[in-house]
Amino acid sequence: MSESGTLLAPQAVTIPDHDAVAVFNVQTSDMRNVFQYQTDDINVNDVDTQDINYYVRLYDGNSAALGAPVWPANLVLNAANAMMDDTLSYNGIDVTDNNISAPQKLVKHDILRYLSQRLFNTSKGVDLFSNVHAMKENISGKCGNFTGGASSSIHVALSSVSTTSTDSNALLYTDISNNNIRYLNNDSSGNNNITRMLMNQIAQYDPSRFVITDGLADYDLRPVPFIDGDVLNFTVIFNAAAGQNNLTGVAAIPSRTYLIKLVLGSGSLRNTAVVDSALVADCAYSRFTSEIVPALSSASTPVYGGEAVPTAVPAPLTYFGWHYISNADALNLVFAPNTASCTVANVTSVYMTARIISKVRLPRITIYTAPTFSGDAAVGYHSAVTYAPSSVVITDDLDWQFGFDLTGVTGGATAGFTANLLDGYEKGAMSVLTSEGPFGAAEQILSFNIQTDSVVPGDVEFILTSLVICETIGAVVTNKVYNFQPF
Repeated sequence: MSESGTLLAPQAVTIPDHDAVAVFNVQTSDMRNVFQYQTDDINVNDVDTQDINYYVRLYDGNSAALGAPVWPANLVLNAANAMMDDTLSYNGIDVTDNNISAPQKLVKHDILRYLSQRLFNTSKGVDLFSNVHAMKENISGKCGNFTGGASSSIHVALSSVSTTSTDSNALLYTDISNNNIRYLNNDSSGNNNITRMLMNQIAQYDPSRFVITDGLADYDLRPVPFIDGDVLNFTVIFNAAAGQNNLTGVAAIPSRTYLIKLVLGSGSLRNTAVVDSALVADCAYSRFTSEIVPALSSASTPVYGGEAVPTAVPAPLTYFGWHYISNADALNLVFAPNTASCTVANVTSVYMTARIISKVRLPRITIYTAPTFSGDAAVGYHSAVTYAPSSVVITDDLDWQFGFDLTGVTGGATAGFTANLLDGYEKGAMSVLTSEGPFGAAEQILSFNIQTDSVVPGDVEFILTSLVICETIGAVVTNKVYNFQPF
C-alpha cells in the first residue's frame, strides 16, 4: 500500500491559556508504541467508521490478561517535577539564577517562589515559610499517581479507552481478530478518543506523515507517526490555600496555570532527577520505579500487614502517607523483594521516609531470609536482622530518612548510609539492633518488614511516606519505591 493523503479531517491545535511552561522530555518510540491505529488498504483518505480503528496500548495483553507494560514503568508525568529551566520552558521564576541548582528549578519550586513573590514581594522569601518541605510534598502528592492526583487522572483517562479497558462504553469495541483488545473508531469523535485527536492534529500540520509504505498488512497496528520534536501538552492549575493571602494581608492570590510540554525525542534525553521528595520515582525515566500502595484492606495491595492497621493522616497535617500511633497492636508491614531471586548480597540499600511525631520509640526495618529447613533461626525464616536508627538526635515533628547500605555483607553488618540521600530530610543511619542466624550473602531474601516494638499508647507515632528497596543482580539494578496512598 502506497497511497498518500490526509488520513483524517485536519484539526487545529488549541493551546490553553497558561502562565508558565514546564517540560518533560520523552522518547518518541514510547509514544509510538502507546498510540496506534489500524486501517484497510483501500480508502485511506476516507473517514468512514470502518476504515480506521484507534488504539491506546498501556499493556500488550487484553482486559483478561494485561501482559507486559507498554507504557514505561519509570515514566511518571508528575507535573510538580517538570523542568522550568529547559530551553522550551517559559516564565519560570529565578531560573536564570546560577546559585539555584537544576533540581531546585522544577514546577513545585516555582510555585513556592510564586507564592513568596505574592506574599512578600520577593521570590527569595521561600525560607520564610516554616513548612517548605511539607508544602513541596503536598504539591508532589496532588500531582502524582495517588488516586485523584494529576498523573493518576491522565492514566485513568488513557486506561478507560485502552486496549485493556474494562469500561462499559458502548463505542469501545472488541477486536476479536486481535486477542480481544479494545479500540475506538470514528463513531467516537470526542476528546476521549485520544489517538484520533492526535492523528487529526498531525493531519493539520504534516499530512505527508500518513504516506503508508511500511509493508504492514492492513490488519496490523501502526504507530501514530510521531517524530522527534513533536510536543504533547496538558495543563495543571495551582490554587493557593484558602486564606493564604491573610498571612501578610495582601490581595487574594491568583491561580497559576502551567502548560506541561512532553517533548518527543530520541537517545539520551535530559530530565532533572527528583532529589528532595519521598516521591523520588515521579519524573520522566527515573532510575526508580514506583508502587502506589492502597489501603491494607484492599485486595490489590502489594503489602501485607498482620497486626496494627495504619490510619488516615490526622488534621491539620497535609502529608500524604499512612499514620500509625501505638495502641493495642504493634506495626508489622511486610514487603517482598523486588525480584524473587534476590539474596542478601544483592541488596544494596534500604531506606524509609517518615514524619516523626513521637520519638519515644522509633520504627525499624527487619530483613528476613527464606527458611532452608536446616539450621533455621526460627520457624518461617532462616535469618533475621533488625536495623534501627542510631547515632542521631531524633527531633519530633521533623521529616526523617532512615536507612542503611548493605552491599555484599554477611552477618548483618552495614556500611553506613550514603546512597540515595534526599534533600529536605533529616538523615538517620540505621545499624544492627538484633540478629538471628548467619545472614549469609547467598541467603535468599524472604521479606523486608517495617516494624515497631511498643504498644504503649503514644510511644510510637509517625506518618510513613515511603520505603525504598535497592537491589543489584548481575548487571540489573532495580530500585523500587513504595509510596502509601492517603486514606
